[in-house]
Amino acid sequence: MLVNNANVLVVDDVEAIRNFLRMVLGKSGFRYVDVAKNGAEVMQKAREKSYDVIFLDINMPGPDGLSILR
Repeated sequence: MLVNNANVLVVDDVEAIRNFLRMVLGKSGFRYVDVAKNGAEVMQKAREKSYDVIFLDINMPGPDGLSILR
């Protein structure tokens, strides 16, 4: 397993999806995987930390993924 030091953020309003992606990424060698459950949380985390990769759910309540991308 190759260890990847990239900072990854998984954003989804479904807890099972967040947990699944965190587990898969962790088993794939990603050491730093954070999660967020909504648009407000992703915006706060992005202000606090720089991410190399963000897996962003497009369809979620509040600010959706497309709004966040803008």
